[in-house]
Amino acid sequence: MASNISVSDGYDAAVAPAERKGSVGGWEYDLLQGTVHWSPTVFDLHDLSPDVPLADWRAYLECSLACYDPPGDSLVREAFERCVADGRPYDLELPFTTTSGRHLWVRTTAQPVWEAGRVVKVIGSLSDITARKEAEAALTRRLEALQQSERHFRTLVEQVPAMIHLSALDALGSTLYISPRIETMLGYTPDEWIADPDLFWRRLHPDDVEQVRAQHEHQRTTGQPLQRDYRLIARDGRVVWLSEESTVIFDARGNPQATQGAVFDVTERRRAENQLRLAHAIVESSHTYATPSDLLSAVAGSIRGATGWQAVAIRLEDEHGNMPYVAQIGFPPAL
Repeated sequence: MASNISVSDGYDAAVAPAERKGSVGGWEYDLLQGTVHWSPTVFDLHDLSPDVPLADWRAYLECSLACYDPPGDSLVREAFERCVADGRPYDLELPFTTTSGRHLWVRTTAQPVWEAGRVVKVIGSLSDITARKEAEAALTRRLEALQQSERHFRTLVEQVPAMIHLSALDALGSTLYISPRIETMLGYTPDEWIADPDLFWRRLHPDDVEQVRAQHEHQRTTGQPLQRDYRLIARDGRVVWLSEESTVIFDARGNPQATQGAVFDVTERRRAENQLRLAHAIVESSHTYATPSDLLSAVAGSIRGATGWQAVAIRLEDEHGNMPYVAQIGFPPAL
């Protein structure tokens, strides 16, 4: 039989404009007449010539099905048979190899035409979506590469012996991200720290609040890098000395967006520095004070200054178990 390659009245009205642009081809199978209509684009997508007609409509169907890469051929056959039998439309995107061996991605759609309670025609479209599929695949590869880079970055961050943070430039410096190292240092999980923007300020040592607030406001207003040492009270009550270095992140227009930085636990370093200062103070005091009581009082004051303790008491015991020399500072007077 001959095939009519013009766009017939039975095609979806949306197909004709696209057909004129060469992006979508229309097709029609007339089950009562046993005829087939393929538009020029449908022939082109199969790499077939309309000047060489096939035997009948079933030959066109089988030729088209053979171009779908398995298992797509079975999917389209089953979908077409359901459309004919039950009137169920379909819309599929599948890999497709033309009769000349070109590899494409196509979208095939079909709609039934009913008469007297039965399907008498199936009309549809066939379009080349290779460019879109290639773009989607390229985007997927880029996303996978970004995800892999993010995993590598997170692994690196989690291995650094510091808390890495990203914080907002609001009044509280709300934490947007903080590395898992915080749990080792302070006993709080990242989720707990992020969920409570005021937690940092509540755990900040009272003697450091004024200085840290001033430093935070200075960085917010100037955008300058920041280096500071301060103390936080860990969940278990430990006083943890921290050293932080942070910088401001700017967008493409130069507007400040957030701060990022690293926070190191320097408690042991601070303890060693305090011990060194204390030892130096004791040596210096031993040359200054004539009586043991005066020396002990001076040492108690040095210990208090070096450690930040509220009160210090020193008692010396002689060989008989007596404590003739006692020095204390910071305690309330005895009643």
